[in-house]
Formats: sequence, C-alpha cells, structure tokens
Amino acid sequence: MNTRENENFWRPLFGALSSIVPAIGAFLATPFIYRAVGPVEYGIYAVMAAVISYSVGFNVSRAVTVKVSQVEDSGSGVLDDLLSTAFWVTVGICVLSSLALYTALPYFLDVISPTLEDSLKGGRLIALAATALALQGLGNLFLGILQGFQRQFTYLVAVTLISISGIISSIGFSLNGYGATGLVAGVAISFIPPIVLGLVVALKRGSRLFQLRVNPGFARGILKHSVLVFAYLLPGNLVILVERFALGGSNLGTLSEYVLPLMLGIQFHALLNGLSLHVFPSMAKTGHDSPETAATYYKSARLIVILAIPAIVSAWTIGGPSIAFWLGVDPNSISSTIFPILITGFVFLGLSIPAFHLSEALGRTRINLFWTLGVVAINLLIIYYLGGKSPVEFAYGRLVSFSLWLFAIPFVELRLLGKFNWRFWVGTLLTTSLACLPLFVIQAVAVAYGGAVSRINIAILGLVSIASYLGTLRVAKFPKLVTGKNHG
Repeated sequence: MNTRENENFWRPLFGALSSIVPAIGAFLATPFIYRAVGPVEYGIYAVMAAVISYSVGFNVSRAVTVKVSQVEDSGSGVLDDLLSTAFWVTVGICVLSSLALYTALPYFLDVISPTLEDSLKGGRLIALAATALALQGLGNLFLGILQGFQRQFTYLVAVTLISISGIISSIGFSLNGYGATGLVAGVAISFIPPIVLGLVVALKRGSRLFQLRVNPGFARGILKHSVLVFAYLLPGNLVILVERFALGGSNLGTLSEYVLPLMLGIQFHALLNGLSLHVFPSMAKTGHDSPETAATYYKSARLIVILAIPAIVSAWTIGGPSIAFWLGVDPNSISSTIFPILITGFVFLGLSIPAFHLSEALGRTRINLFWTLGVVAINLLIIYYLGGKSPVEFAYGRLVSFSLWLFAIPFVELRLLGKFNWRFWVGTLLTTSLACLPLFVIQAVAVAYGGAVSRINIAILGLVSIASYLGTLRVAKFPKLVTGKNHG
C-alpha cells in the first residue's frame, strides 16, 4: 500500500472513530450521571448545555478548516497570517460572547421561565456557562485547524480527550454533590485538551500563532463565513432553546424526561455529523465542478444512510424498552415513549448533513441560511400551536419540522452538482432497508420473549443486531453499496 493509499484508508477510519468514540462514551455515562444528580439538577444542566452548545455557533472553526486546506501549501508566511488572524478573531468573539451571555442570560431566563431563573443558584452557574462558552469556542478553533491540516489521528485524540475529560470530571463533580454546577464545569474542562493539542500542532508546523498580527483580507473572509454560519445556526438553536424553556418552565422533572432521549438523539446526530465532517476539507480543496467533489459527497451520504436506516428500525423495535432499562426509568415513562420519535427526527436531519456540508465547503452558505430560515418559521408555528401540550406532542412536532430538512437534499444537489441523483438515493435507501430485515426479525423476537430486560441482554442484542446487519450487507453484495461507485 503506497503513501496515498495508506492516507485514503486511515483518514476516513480516524474520521469515523472521532465520532464513534465520543458517542459511545456519552451513551455509557449518561445513565450514571442522571441517577447521580437527579431529574431536577439534570433538567437545569440540560438548559445550560443547550445555551453553551448553541451560543458557540458564532465561531471561526469551519472557516479556518476551509482556509487552511486551501492555503496549506502556499508557504509558511501565508499560513502564519491565517492562523494568527483566526486566533485573535476567535479570542475577541469568545470574550464578547461570554460577556454577552453572562449579562443577558438572567434576563432571558426571567422572561421565558422564572422558575428556571430561580434555580440557577445566584450567578455561579451562569458564570461557569460563560467560561465554558469561551473555552468551547477556542477548542473548536483548534479542532478546525487540525481538520484543515487533515491530521485525522490527532483530531481523533483530541475529541477522545474531550470525551474522557468531560465524563470523568462530570462524574467526579456529581458524586461530590455539585449537581448541575459540576456538570457545566465538566463541559468547560473538557475543551482544554483540544486547545493544548491544537497549539502543539500549530507551533510544531512553525506557525507564529501568537504574533500580534491580523491580516485584514483573512479577517474579512473568516468573519464573513463565520457570520453566515452563525446566521443559519442561530434560528434553529433559538427554536431548540425556546422548546426547552416551554417544557421546563413549570416542571424541571418533565423537562428532564424529555431531554434524556433528546440528548441521546443529539449524540447520534453528532455521530452522523462527524462522519460527514471529516470529508469537509476534501470538498473545500477540490471545489466546484469537480468529479472528486461529487464522489466525496456521495461517499459521505452513503455512509450516513448505512447508519441511519438501522437506527430507525432499532428505535421503533427495541428503542423504548431498551432505553428505559438503560437509563433506569419507568418503561412507560415519557423518555421511553418519545425516544423512537426523536431518533427518527434526528435521522431525517442527519440525512441532510452532507448537503449542508457541501454548500458550506463550496462557499454557498447562503443556501443553508435561507433554507434554515424557512424551516425555522414553520417550526415556530408548530411550537406556538403546541403551547401547553405534552412532551410527546412536542416530540411529534420536532419530527414534522425535521422531516422538512429532507427537501434540502434535492435542492442542494440541483444547485451545486447540476442534478438530483434520485437513483443513488432510491437505490441506497432501498437496499439498506432490505438489509435491515434480519435485524428487525431478531429484535422483534427478542422483545416478544422479553429479551430487552437487562443491560447485559441489551448489549448482547445490540452486538447481534449489528453483526446481522453488516453480515447481510456483505453476503448479499448489495450493488456497490459499500464500495461507493453507484453515484454516477
């Protein structure tokens, strides 16, 4: 295997692992943390985690990934200018964002949900959230640098350290009675490793990262890209925040029951997003009108479909009872009922991820913005209609709004690739669905005979299901589904 073939093999593998490892870690840790802090404290943490995650949408990481991949071979001077500009722009954004969050959040909480505002223990939790916001912004910058250099192994190490440090610190704080405050502190601590690793990689490559120098051209390009990313992420993020406040305004326990499966859905979405994100620099480098760009796009889409379809099948077959036993909640609880609904919604959203990454990589972020604004407008109408309704109805409302993202796929393909490759989508979805038949039978029989009644049984059933699905894909030799040559 030559050097290029070696890179083509390891980069996708490390990219996949960088999504799988954190997802597994979070899935294993969530039940323990939930039981340690209780439903009320976990509900408070859910609100603060949403604020931290969605406020940091205004970051330069994706702009840096694109720019680094484009100028990496242009000489050390150009790269120095780019990285130092990105660093100081990010520092400025993080400081301003943290101050804005610390100042505005109490008023926002008081207007939306006075009950939650009273639960935030003075200003300590909000101060920690502002700190976590700043560290996450810097951490994302260095993750973007690693992706731009296509240092997939180092990126894998960084996200693994994020997962490990976050889980260990969160468990440690929760066991010592710090509740939601400790969990938010764990979020802040978890983003220190990528900052350190990113600094090491940048400095080892000879970059003068800390030079007091900002290139106006790079600054304008980075800010323009970042503003567009922020603009299309913000409306959707505000909808999610409003939804959580609407559910938790009078009952944090109810919010917690809704948020538990929602967190698992978000983790699954992060997995799908990470699997597509590792090809982001490649599409940015090859650019418009390139067969390589189309091939990379369909390769990413195919991988997501291969994971997404069995996820839907499993969620509706064994999802409810399995999640109940895994989390230690009542099998008839809200969490069990809404889990398959939310997972289906996140699969719909996940299928559109490659299209949005393609738009962003090719500098057409406005497509993402306008599409998001349209979906968000419909989503807000749904939330308004559901005011005062149950969490189950909110889950179905989210499913309806997420299904609208599917229409972005043909729109983006027509605009950027010249045609909507419906044969690819029909063939890939159909053959993947057929491969799920043995998985469905195994899981249905297990549920009928009480097989999903313990964590050990759930783990065994999961492994058998995965083996049957992958074995079917392999043995049946569905038409080039895995080799990736049916995108033409």
